[in-house]
Amino acid sequence: MRFFHFQKDKWILGYLWNQLTPSAREAFERHLEGCSACRAQLEKEKNLESLLHETGEYMAPEKEGLDDLKAKIGPLPPYEYVEIKEKSSKTPLYRQFAFQSVAVMAVMALVALLIWMGIPRIEPVKVDKLVGKGLLITSINTGVTKPYNRGDRLYRGDILRTQPGTRAVLKVGNLGTIWVQQGTQIAFLGQENSEFSVDSGEIWVQVDRHGNPFRVHTPMGKVSVMGTEFRILIKEGYLTVACLKSKVKLENEYGNVIINQGWKSYAKPGMAPKDPVKASGGNDWRNQVDYYGKQNPEQQKLSYLQLMKLARENYSKGDYADAWKYYAWASVLRPESPRVWQGMGYSSGHIDQIQRAKKEFLASYNLDSDSFGVDWICGSVFLDTGDYSMAEMMMRRMIQEKPQYHGCWLLVGEACMAQGQYDEARNCYNKAWITGVKDCECCYKRYLIDMAYMASLSGNKAELNAYMSKWPKDLSVQSFNWCYVARTYQRLGSIQGERSAWYKYMKMNPQGPFAKEARARLDKLENM
Repeated sequence: MRFFHFQKDKWILGYLWNQLTPSAREAFERHLEGCSACRAQLEKEKNLESLLHETGEYMAPEKEGLDDLKAKIGPLPPYEYVEIKEKSSKTPLYRQFAFQSVAVMAVMALVALLIWMGIPRIEPVKVDKLVGKGLLITSINTGVTKPYNRGDRLYRGDILRTQPGTRAVLKVGNLGTIWVQQGTQIAFLGQENSEFSVDSGEIWVQVDRHGNPFRVHTPMGKVSVMGTEFRILIKEGYLTVACLKSKVKLENEYGNVIINQGWKSYAKPGMAPKDPVKASGGNDWRNQVDYYGKQNPEQQKLSYLQLMKLARENYSKGDYADAWKYYAWASVLRPESPRVWQGMGYSSGHIDQIQRAKKEFLASYNLDSDSFGVDWICGSVFLDTGDYSMAEMMMRRMIQEKPQYHGCWLLVGEACMAQGQYDEARNCYNKAWITGVKDCECCYKRYLIDMAYMASLSGNKAELNAYMSKWPKDLSVQSFNWCYVARTYQRLGSIQGERSAWYKYMKMNPQGPFAKEARARLDKLENM
C-alpha cells in the first residue's frame, strides 16, 4: 500500500495519540527524519493541542470514543507494506484550509477567554468625517493628548475637543451619528456605546437603533432618548436641548421634562429644566446647513467641485431650492469658501428665505469683501431685512462698476427713501429712469410703487393717481415694496388695499423691519 502526503494526517494523529503499532511508529519516526513537511505539520498539531489545553477547550478522546475516531481516520496500514513517497514538499491547499480553520477556532476561543478575564474591548466609535485640522483627543488611560484624523477610533474614556474652525462626525457603531460642532468637548463613556458626556459646545445627535437608551450627560442634566434626533448646546452656563424628531427626556436632580419634536428646553446648574417652548430655529441657520448635509448621505461621496457644478446647474435652471442644497453641502466641505455662501445667499433670496439669505451674504462678504459680487437680489435682501446702509453701500459700489445699470440706481433710491433722504432718493429714481428702468418688468413695478409712495408723501394726488394707474393687477414684488403699497393705500383710506398689502408683506417676511407695524395695522383694520 502506498502512503502519499494526502494520507499523512492519519499517521500524524495516530502518532500523536499513541495509536500506532510499535513497528509503524518506528517507521513513521524514520520518515520524519527526512520529511520536513511532516515534521512541521506534527509541530502544528502539538501546538494546537497545547493551546486548547490552556483555554480549557481541549478534551482528550475517551476510551469508548477511540473506536469511532479510528473509524473516521481509517485503518492504519502495517508498516512493512507502506512505501513512504514524497510527492510534494507543500501541503495541499484544501489541507491548509482545514488546519487553518481549526487554528482560527482555537484563537477565537482564546480571545473569548481573555475578554471574559477583563481585557477591555475596542468600542466601534470612530471619527467618520472631519472638517479642519484642530481635532484633539485625550486618552484617559494614558493622559496623552494628540491630534486625530478621519478614521481614527475612540476608546472608552477618550475626550474629544474641536478647536475653532473644526467640526467632526462620529459614527457610533450601528447606534447612530454625532455631529460635533467647533469649540466642543465630548467624552465617550462606553456602556455599550450609548453613554457620552458633553461639558461645553454643541452637538447634533441622530439615534437610528432602538434598544438601550442613548444618554448624554452634561453639568446641567442628562438627556435620554430611544431613537430620535436632537441638538445640545452648552453656552455661558446654560444648556439648551432642542428635539428635531420624536422626543427626548431632559432630567437632573431637581426635575425632568419631556421635549417633543419641534420644541426645546433650557437648564442651568442648581435648577430644574424649564418647561419646553416652541423652537423657532430662526437663529440656527448655520446648523440647518449642517443638518441638510447629514440628512443626505448620497451627497457625501461627491467632491466640492462636483457639488458646486450641480449647484450652478440647478441655479441656471431656476431650481433654486435644490441649488441651495448643493451649495449647503459644499459649505460643509469648504466653509471658508466665499463663493459657496454667496451662491447660498442668491438661492435663498430667490425662494424668499430672506433672513437666511442675509446671513449667507454676510458670511460671504466677511470672508472676502473685495471679491463679493452684488446685484439687485443682494441689495433687495438687505433692504428687506432693514439693513439700509449696507444695501446702499453695496449698490453704490456696483454703480462704480456699472453706472448704466438701472437696478443699482433703483435700490440706492429705495435705501435713501427708507432712511428719510427723499431728495437723494428722487435723484436716484431719475437716474434709474434715464438708464432704462422702464425696459425691465421687475424693476419697473418697483419704480412705480416707489414713485407713488413718494407722491403720497408730498400730497401730489395727480402724480399719485398717475403712477397707481400703471400698477399691474397681478402686482408681485419684494416684501420691502409691499410696505410702501400698504402705506400708500393707508394714505388713500383704502382699508381693503392696505389690509391685502400688509398680509402679503407678513407672508413673505414675518421677521422683517416692518413686521411690528404690519401687525399693529392689521389688528386695527380688523376692528374697522
